Amino acid sequence: RPSGKRMIYRYEIESGLLESVCDWWENEPDNWMIKDGMVYYYSRERHTFCEYDLGTETLKEYPSQSSMKGAAYYDRDYIYLVTWEREDMELKSKSFSVYDRATYRFLTEMPLLGDSEFLYTSETTLFFTSLPSCKVTHYLPKSSIGSGDLELLPLPDPYSYR
Repeated sequence: RPSGKRMIYRYEIESGLLESVCDWWENEPDNWMIKDGMVYYYSRERHTFCEYDLGTETLKEYPSQSSMKGAAYYDRDYIYLVTWEREDMELKSKSFSVYDRATYRFLTEMPLLGDSEFLYTSETTLFFTSLPSCKVTHYLPKSSIGSGDLELLPLPDPYSYR
């Protein structure tokens, strides 16, 4: 690992092979998706969605609605962008935005409470956790995207049933 750089690796589950994909600058994202020879990610420094072609080593950038640092999560239809703003190491604000995966068009946004964090997505639902417990505490149906009314819904605590 050269100074100032890190590597992106791909692990093939079925064969157990670990493959080096490319060198990566250290100040670039912690979250990315690799598909069909492209690395997709959100640049925290430039506030843009990026497509890096591994074959040609070219980069295309698409602006986001945000001017804050963030991390992008990708699925088949959407990009979920969690952005935050800090002041003197204290979290000032955090939001959750949704973009169209094919066009990078902004669709909707909602504020996140300081302890809420996006966790993962299924085919129909987005799941959120409350830190520091890391338990899944809330969900958001994907069907509510585009409705203009995003609101995290509480999941019942399975440990409350006796």
